[in-house]
Amino acid sequence: MNAECLMQWNRLKKEVSGDFPLEKLECKLQTYLDENPDDGERTARATLRSIREALGCREHEDEVVRHKAGKLLKSCRHSFDEVRKNANHFRKELAEARERRAEIKAAPGTIPLGGGFRLEEVLSLKRLMAIGKALANCFGKRENAERYWEQAEAGEFKFWLLLKEEEPFALLKIDVNENEEVVGQLTAHDNDDPEISFELAMKILHELGVTADGEAAFARAGAYGRFKGGRPEVEPVRVGEQEMWIWPYEDELIVGMEEHADGRLYWSRFVLKRNEYNPYANPRVGPRGIFTRGEWDDDFGNHLSMGMLFEIVRRNPHVLEKLRSPIAGESRRLEIAA
Repeated sequence: MNAECLMQWNRLKKEVSGDFPLEKLECKLQTYLDENPDDGERTARATLRSIREALGCREHEDEVVRHKAGKLLKSCRHSFDEVRKNANHFRKELAEARERRAEIKAAPGTIPLGGGFRLEEVLSLKRLMAIGKALANCFGKRENAERYWEQAEAGEFKFWLLLKEEEPFALLKIDVNENEEVVGQLTAHDNDDPEISFELAMKILHELGVTADGEAAFARAGAYGRFKGGRPEVEPVRVGEQEMWIWPYEDELIVGMEEHADGRLYWSRFVLKRNEYNPYANPRVGPRGIFTRGEWDDDFGNHLSMGMLFEIVRRNPHVLEKLRSPIAGESRRLEIAA
């Protein structure tokens, strides 16, 4: 035996009891090493380690592990090839038992949402991959799942599964920023954006304590962070025959527009990026739109374009008046009358 193999053997000699067939095993082991001079030492070390582990697993909580441990120890009276095979089976079963125990210990948190929906926290790479395969998205591939899971373990992401009637419906990837957590992606089957109701979307935001202003499915449902404290009632604004509702906040406009064909509200959000040189200048309507205090960002999966917003403001100048104050904040719950 080489030095490492001899060390494993000496450790085993100290741990076995009087009824263990130590002499028989030593004889079989030496014969195996003589017949396998190239890779025999490595296999022998692994087998001896497994025997020592099996000695400590005779009272293991898992019945299958106890059975495999007993079978391995009994085989030590027979050929070393049989011992080696039983050692492999024991190692595999012990690893699976440890994984099962880890999954039970890290049981996912669940949050009921009503209407047949619930959220389940994703706590393992294995679970993330299983969800990816069920939803036929990129997380079903090991290399993709491993890359994101490393970042999740580093605290950059969190994952929650949205289930509908106990079936995977969509996967939420939550970006963990310095001061807040934001839904960065909501992915349904085949990487589609799922259709979710305003009520369900707001329930998710409240239960997880997140915002999702830049996520397409939440934006389409009008589930904006501004509405987490409640959506203020406003009077409709008309542009021609089109009826709209406009919620003005400091440096932000939210517009809900009803489509008469289906009776649904379609949502848009516009955010003003202030000019650093003159952040509190009054806004104005000009040939290029509302730009005096900064440029408007409308890249939120909006139903309305920036040009359509300009037309709304042009026809309803009182909307512009509400934006003149640099402190037209949420606390005032400003209302727009037609």
